[in-house]
Amino acid sequence: MHRRTLLIAAVTLTTGIMVPFGAGSASASPASSSAKLAVAPAPQAKPATHPTKHLCDNPRPGDASCTAIIRTDYAQPAAAVATDVTTPQGYGPTDLQGAYNLAASGGSGQTIAVVDAYDAPNAEDDLAVYRAQYGLPACTTANGCFRKLNQTGGTTPPADEPAWGDEIDLDIDMVSAACPNCKILLVEADSAGIDDLGTAVNTAVNLGAKFVSNSYAASESPNDPDYDGEYFNHPGVVLTVASGDWGYQTMYPAASPYVTSVGGTTLTKATGTSRGWTETAWSGTGSGCSEYDGKAVWQTDSDSGCANRTVSDVSAVADPQTGVAMYDSVPSASANYQSGWLVAGGTSAATPILASAYALAGTPADTTYPASYLYSHQTTGLNDVTSGSNGTCGSAPLCNARAGYDGPTGLGTPSGSNALTEAGDPIFEYYVSLGGTTDSYLGAPTGPEVPIAGGLEQTYQGGTIYYSAATGAHAVHGVILDKYLSMGGPAGALGFPTSDEQGTADGVARYNTFSSTGANLNDGAIYFTWQKGVAYSIKGKIYAHWISLGGEAGVLGYPITDETGTPDGVGRFNHFSNSGSIYWTPSTGAWSIHGAIRDKWASLGWERSPLGYPTSDELGTADGATRYNTFSSTGANLNDGAIYFAFATGKAFSVRGAIYAHWISLGGEAGVLGYPTIDETGTPDGVGRFNHFSNSGSIYWTPSTGAWSIHGAIRDKWASLGWERSRLGYPTSDEQAVDGGRQNTFQGGTITFRFSDGGLLVAYY
Repeated sequence: MHRRTLLIAAVTLTTGIMVPFGAGSASASPASSSAKLAVAPAPQAKPATHPTKHLCDNPRPGDASCTAIIRTDYAQPAAAVATDVTTPQGYGPTDLQGAYNLAASGGSGQTIAVVDAYDAPNAEDDLAVYRAQYGLPACTTANGCFRKLNQTGGTTPPADEPAWGDEIDLDIDMVSAACPNCKILLVEADSAGIDDLGTAVNTAVNLGAKFVSNSYAASESPNDPDYDGEYFNHPGVVLTVASGDWGYQTMYPAASPYVTSVGGTTLTKATGTSRGWTETAWSGTGSGCSEYDGKAVWQTDSDSGCANRTVSDVSAVADPQTGVAMYDSVPSASANYQSGWLVAGGTSAATPILASAYALAGTPADTTYPASYLYSHQTTGLNDVTSGSNGTCGSAPLCNARAGYDGPTGLGTPSGSNALTEAGDPIFEYYVSLGGTTDSYLGAPTGPEVPIAGGLEQTYQGGTIYYSAATGAHAVHGVILDKYLSMGGPAGALGFPTSDEQGTADGVARYNTFSSTGANLNDGAIYFTWQKGVAYSIKGKIYAHWISLGGEAGVLGYPITDETGTPDGVGRFNHFSNSGSIYWTPSTGAWSIHGAIRDKWASLGWERSPLGYPTSDELGTADGATRYNTFSSTGANLNDGAIYFAFATGKAFSVRGAIYAHWISLGGEAGVLGYPTIDETGTPDGVGRFNHFSNSGSIYWTPSTGAWSIHGAIRDKWASLGWERSRLGYPTSDEQAVDGGRQNTFQGGTITFRFSDGGLLVAYY
């Protein structure tokens, strides 16, 4: 279960006043009105083939109107119904279950509350006739399936009113058709006032109903936000509300951000298609932009031109021209029809169908608003309705069906119950956890959730959320997103994000981590630094080694380049903010180098120098006097050289090749020579190479003699004679023990140090 917080935008748009659809009209073609979005006076309705009539008068200020419409050219009289075996006209339970892929065997143990105004005295008897006609199980007070109460939960009914009685019969028949195993709780309000109907809603919820159908609509008013909190804010409860039957205009309580607003469609059988049905937006369905209610965080219609609540969320059959069968035994002279079997429509029919579909999906989570479930599943479990209109409007999505979300049909009609469950979409859950449309830095969605290789993605005004089963859902935005997309996004080297954007402890940078292997094994990152104003990537072996060194909190700091190939085509590297780098090759692996040692290496030609690539991180010597990196030009961690930095001098020098190998054989910096104090240098005669070291020593090399060390008093004597340009030439041995002293041999002789008197003897060959 995921806790969600409803957040409502404070921005409002001004809507117009509803233009009534006259009580004496003979078709369902409504008039329409709108907001500042500018609306023409009437919708684009197709010609009616059957005369129809709204059962209830248009709503008066403060009151709601029922939203049922009947055909006036068809009725099978009530007197013949009990024995009549003729199939009534209009869609029956099998049709509706097939059209919306509803499982008739589900719903056991669920109770659907139907809230309407006034009393329907024959409601239970009429329900029995409907269910018997279609072979549905009996639903009676006696067997505990049916219960009728007044708005305060008592058993004394309010006054009856035939038109609302028909509405009640239509509602409970549609619950029976869509969810035959569901129990029905009928709660009858004392009047059509919003306060009475709202009280009935609260009673239904207090009695434990988790699904409440509301087939009525009122004009919007400034009081609506107060009504929202008093009557319709019930997390964990499905509240389906009719969007209205007067075409393009916004009605209440469909505009409440706490409810599921139900629009209407024209449903037609279509043999030869995979579904067997087609749907278009019904010309009479309500839709629009609320003047007073803010948008819920989950609603995704950023291109509708409406910053507030947009109606509708979802839809089902409502066109009386393709209407449903219902039964009512009480005639109504004012409605000009006979009692009995009728064909009905209006969003009154769609609303209980949706409440039933929710019940088939299962009990909603306690802290959630079930309207949100639709938006988390908008690519699955819904039939997208893409054609039809309910009027003319300044922002086409508000009154014209299209692919994806639109006002008349919302996200479409149910195809099974999957889209009506909280179990859901990790992208949506993550989005809500960030604050959704109102508080999230992502803003509103700019497209539907779409499948991509390995997962899902959805784009928003301020970024993108990516999901894979291994990494979960995470957002990438801003400059980091731009860099990520330039690298191929999830299909690129970094893979899917494994973290939200985070800030570093020092506040200098922000970053996302990524994985191409899944299971939150982070394989890379993109860092954005405020100072640079640029984002850079780091990945693979270089990233792993950088993390082992402490990442941005370590000695190297933040990446200031992307991973880049070296000019020789062998290696790859990143540079970092603290004058450091990590270099990698297949044979040497990834190692860091920074500060004065890196500067020295750079001066020698980087990896193109004789040293080659680093084969160690910077290391410290045992005495703490110096730090160094080793290098290799041959790979496979065969160290071919080193650069040493001495704290005493503040300088770094290199030693390499045969001289380095010989120095290492003598103990390196811990041996008699100490640390290098110059880089390897060519001798003036152009024949040899040498390094000097901290303990008054040197190593000299020539192709013919090899590399040999010389130090101390012997080296001083050799220097006084002219070094390699002297008659002695180059060393041909290290200093070695002889009787009574120590000696170096040279090409042209020897220098011997006598222990007895500290004297030096030069002998020539």
